[in-house]
Formats: sequence, structure tokens, C-alpha cells
Amino acid sequence: MKLKLKVPLMGHKAGDTIVVEDNNGIPKDKYWRNRLADSAIDGCVEIVDNQKKSTKESK
Repeated sequence: MKLKLKVPLMGHKAGDTIVVEDNNGIPKDKYWRNRLADSAIDGCVEIVDNQKKSTKESK
């Protein structure tokens, strides 16, 4: 799972994108599970979507 940091956390700068191990979309590390729960209130972390958006070709 990729997370984008909005504030400095765990030695990473604001704006960094980090990869954390997850199990069905839930981080395995308790620290990052708590940061995701907190992000609903303060917006410190956001999940980065790994899927590419499809584009239609014009004919």
C-alpha cells in the first residue's frame, strides 16, 4: 500500500510517498494503522491509488 504524507512522520518529509506492508488494505504496522485512523480527523496521511486511470483514444 502506498501512503502520501501530508506532515513529517517517522523520519519522512511532508509530501513523501512511502510503501507499507498491508493485509487486505489494512497496514500491518500498528503505527501506520493509527495514522490512517487519525487522518480522518487531521488529514496527515492519504492512501495513493495504485491503479492507473484508463484513457479513451480518440478516433
